[in-house]
Amino acid sequence: VALVKLCRRGRTALSAAAFGLAFGVIAVGIHSATDFGQRLPAVFCLSAITCALALRLSRWETEANRKSAAAVADWHVHTFWPRILGGAGAACILAIGGWALRDNWAACRGETWRYASLVLENRIQHDVAASASVEQLDEDYGNLLDAAVEAASSEPGNVVYGYWLNLYRWQSASRTHDPSTGQTIIPREGLPAIEQITDSLTSVRQTCPTYGPPYALEGLLRLTILGQERGRELIKTGLRLAPYDPAACMTAADIAANEGRFDDAANLLTRAVKLQPGYFDEAAERLMMQVNRPEAAEQLADGDYERLSRLAAICQSSARYSMLAADFQQKAEAALRAKVESGSADAQELAALASIEVRDSRLEEAIELYRRAIAIDYKQVHWHLGLARCFADAGQSEEAVHEAKICLRLRPEEPEAKALIEKLGAGKSP
Repeated sequence: VALVKLCRRGRTALSAAAFGLAFGVIAVGIHSATDFGQRLPAVFCLSAITCALALRLSRWETEANRKSAAAVADWHVHTFWPRILGGAGAACILAIGGWALRDNWAACRGETWRYASLVLENRIQHDVAASASVEQLDEDYGNLLDAAVEAASSEPGNVVYGYWLNLYRWQSASRTHDPSTGQTIIPREGLPAIEQITDSLTSVRQTCPTYGPPYALEGLLRLTILGQERGRELIKTGLRLAPYDPAACMTAADIAANEGRFDDAANLLTRAVKLQPGYFDEAAERLMMQVNRPEAAEQLADGDYERLSRLAAICQSSARYSMLAADFQQKAEAALRAKVESGSADAQELAALASIEVRDSRLEEAIELYRRAIAIDYKQVHWHLGLARCFADAGQSEEAVHEAKICLRLRPEEPEAKALIEKLGAGKSP
């Protein structure tokens, strides 16, 4: 009761302490219902001290109220301007707090949309690797651009969001390539869109002249698409400002290769992959086709099965390096076997080696590998199908039908599983 009175009608400076004491009483009251109750000596003693302070403050307030009306009037006169200044200060604090909250909300919203764009970017990479349809990629890129636009609009002054928005625009516009040269094809009617991207990148780098990635991307578009030589200097500036950016390294590597500085190009491509492993395919292809360094590409693969397999695929599609395809494929398989034997292989790698064993007619080894992969990730229908085919080829019809039925439980309309069951004379349904 004393604290409530002090909070409502307190006039002395000491009465302001009632607010802090009241919060303390409320807090200890809440905690008394849970962990820190009055049964604890420390809590009880502090509660007693708080109550004593509240009563003492109430007595001081009573004594102060006994003063003469003249003294009270004089006190009001002397505190008029401090109150005015205090109110103005409180208004300023509220205004600054509102401004800060607005900016914090914008930052939170921007980060949310940026995270969404990263998820969509990963989905696009997966779709590209899986050779998804053009319609699917169009939809994914549309969603990606929408998320990037929302992030950039949340914080118009955020140069990172502005850069990624324009990078996604360029990636969406540059999906058509010449199959013979691998160069990006931009139709004449698409050049205004590229000019719009470069102008937007100019605005981004003017906002923050020390942020390097926009320089590199703008330079790449101006030099290779719009044919403007000043793009070369922009690329070099971007690399000086952002040697940590893999895209800037890739762009600078193109310039170095075109200028005949193949050692510099190889070093830049290697740095880009170390910074962002997802650039390996692109960097390896440039190392072999532009820089003519297949040994550097192999060194960049670092004995990884998937990377060596990618090098084999690049060689198969190139008349210049077709003789190296078999060598890279053998090295990839050897790396995969070594990883499986070491026990560090994941389910995908176990299944990959199983398919190799099937190709080489080693059915027992393939069956064992498929079983190990399925034990890790049971829901993979194509692994069950592979195992069923292995059992069928090995003459184990009962096991083959069992695996085919598992496929139908996981995917009821799987045609290959139905055909296998019918072939083995086990009926049409699981």
